[in-house]
Amino acid sequence: RVGEDSRSSIDAAIEELADRINNRSPLEVKVFVSADLKDALTPHPALMNEVWLIIKEAMLNAERHSQATQVEVRGRIRADHLLLSVADNGRGFKATDADSDSFGLTGMQERAIAIEAELNIQSPITPSDIGTLVSLKFRTTCRAVSPSNASDLG
Repeated sequence: RVGEDSRSSIDAAIEELADRINNRSPLEVKVFVSADLKDALTPHPALMNEVWLIIKEAMLNAERHSQATQVEVRGRIRADHLLLSVADNGRGFKATDADSDSFGLTGMQERAIAIEAELNIQSPITPSDIGTLVSLKFRTTCRAVSPSNASDLG
């Protein structure tokens, strides 16, 4: 797990998942993360893990459902906020079209609420009317999730 035992930083985990997707599918995943991203979450391993699970779900959703050819994952620090996004050039979706027995989007929203983050999902992306953009923004000083209750979200 990212952050729980400091085995992996979030930027390394994103790169590793991108490599795995690139190796197993025709989808091309590109990752653009700033050098300061790793240090931003190190003091908060429970937060890092929740952020990772949100971004991981967005990346896997793009692979599984979007019929995209390209995905871009971006991450950077602005002031005291971490900004992460996953964008694809796939077919997009309407919230009403999401499978009722699938909890991926709901889980992402619940995790974002738990860490006091802003999660936005735009699909399709205007003005092109294709693709999906998942963006996550949260304060790096947020302490909403402790290691003891972070496991309740999984």
